Amino acid sequence: MPYFSFETSHGILSGADLSLYQNTIFYTSDIDSFRQLRPVFAEKNEMLVNTCYVYERSLIEKLGEMNKANVEQLNKSLLEDMLEDAKDEENFKFMLDAFSDALAEFDCCAQLKSFSPVQLAAIYSINAEGEIKRDIGKAKETSSDMFAEMLDNFEKEIEADSSAALYLNSNNPLIIKLSESSDIEKLSVYAKIMYFQSLIAGGFPIRAAEMNIMNENLIKLIEWGI
Repeated sequence: MPYFSFETSHGILSGADLSLYQNTIFYTSDIDSFRQLRPVFAEKNEMLVNTCYVYERSLIEKLGEMNKANVEQLNKSLLEDMLEDAKDEENFKFMLDAFSDALAEFDCCAQLKSFSPVQLAAIYSINAEGEIKRDIGKAKETSSDMFAEMLDNFEKEIEADSSAALYLNSNNPLIIKLSESSDIEKLSVYAKIMYFQSLIAGGFPIRAAEMNIMNENLIKLIEWGI
C-alpha cells in the first residue's frame, strides 16, 4: 500500500502519504465526478481520491478498516447539491448570453449558479456522451486516416443529447466584475480562457486546436494590459 500511487485533488500521492493525512479522505469511483469536483476540493484544501481503477477502492477502504485513515465514499449527488440557484440572475444575463455564444463552438453553454468556495469562478460539467465525443476528438488528432474514419462512424452513433456546461459562480468577484461589462469581445475572450482553465482543473483532455485558441486569447489579454 505505501508504494501505490493515487490520483487526488492534491496531485499524485502515495499510499504512505494518504495514511498520514489527518482529515477525512473522500473517494469516488466515478471518473466524471472526480473531474468535476477535483477543483472544488483543491480550493477547499480537502482530499478527494480517484478510485476508478483496479483495486484502488479496496485499498482506500482497507485504510479505513485498519484505522489508518478516516475515509468516506463521495455522495454521487454532491455536485447537484452544491450548486445552488443564484440570486439576481437578471444582472448576469448579458454576460451569460455572451459566454454561451462564445462557447457554442465547444458544444458548451454557460449557466449561473452559487457555490463554495467563493474563490472558484467556474466548474465544467459534461455528461457521458459528451465526454466520449471529447475523447474521440482528441484521438482523431493523432490517428491515421483509416482509423479517423472509424472514429467518425463511431461518433455518429453517440446520442445527440450530449451536453456540457460551464457553471459560473455568482459569488465570485471576477464573475461579478465581468457581469458589469458590455464589451462582447472581452467577454468572449474571458469565456474561452475560463472554459479551458476549468477543463485543465478537471483533468479533461485538451485538444491541440483548443490549446491554440487558449493561447490566442491569452495573447489578447496581454495586449490589452499593455
